[in-house]
Amino acid sequence: MNAARMFFALWPDQVTAKLLEQHSKTLHATCGGRITRLETIHMTVVFLGDIVVSRLNELKSIANQVQAS
Repeated sequence: MNAARMFFALWPDQVTAKLLEQHSKTLHATCGGRITRLETIHMTVVFLGDIVVSRLNELKSIANQVQAS
């Protein structure tokens, strides 16, 4: 099975992402752990897991119908 790990996420604007990156460095110094790279900072809304690649267009079609304010 050829699958891709899929999720829906919210991506912050650059200003917010930079602030989160700065805070993560402070937290890392205090708590340890792993620092997330600036370009990958996001908030996962729904984790879908492994989706068969042949169904990705179907998933994109469904995702394009989602509306939010």
